[in-house]
Amino acid sequence: MNAVKWVLIDSNDGATTKDGSTLSPAVLEHIAEAVQDQVNQEFAAEWGAQATIRAGTENDIQPDEWAYGFVPTLPDR
Repeated sequence: MNAVKWVLIDSNDGATTKDGSTLSPAVLEHIAEAVQDQVNQEFAAEWGAQATIRAGTENDIQPDEWAYGFVPTLPDR
């Protein structure tokens, strides 16, 4: 089975979430673990690929990873 690799990045260096908590590397790692479990349980067979998801920084994105950045707000359209 193929592999899909994602890296989650806090593009704001500790953004404050809606509930007032801070988006820390530990929180991102927890999110990565939970999303990886869900994606692999619910989509891997359909995709034909397992997902590997980790927390990282803008400076350690590997060439074969898809980066997802967390930002404080979305731009107005």
